[in-house]
Amino acid sequence: MKGGRFGGSVCEQVLRHNGRLRASSGGGFGVRRIHDIPATPELRDYITYARLLKSPIKKLAQSILATGVDVVMDFPANTISQREWFRQIYSEIGAPHSLFYLEVSDDVFLRQIAKRRLEQPNRLKTDTAEMFEAVTKFFVAPSFEEGLNVIKTI
Repeated sequence: MKGGRFGGSVCEQVLRHNGRLRASSGGGFGVRRIHDIPATPELRDYITYARLLKSPIKKLAQSILATGVDVVMDFPANTISQREWFRQIYSEIGAPHSLFYLEVSDDVFLRQIAKRRLEQPNRLKTDTAEMFEAVTKFFVAPSFEEGLNVIKTI
């Protein structure tokens, strides 16, 4: 096991847990140093559009949180820089938060990827063991120093 990853089906835990901003990264692949990964056209597109969406998503989440409504986000949080974006969302407006961290083996994630490929054929090119290996090598477990309210699940 390389350590935990963010992702999976944590909706029940997210909905039961206290706090207003919650995050998981159910199935998205997180990448910190894009230039080190041999990108497929699909991965390049994902990276390009994810970058373009960060600012409007941040503003929208903050606007919703400011009204007192909970926000549940499903995004890649595999690296320190990805989690820093999440931290900025809640810290800039003083909102409580939770970050769900799944500590399971690579085999569990690979089984989930295989299942998703069957259920969602449009993910056949991107949800592969090769893609998983290419992007998870950049995974960094969350640390106390990041200042996140991490909820570890097994």
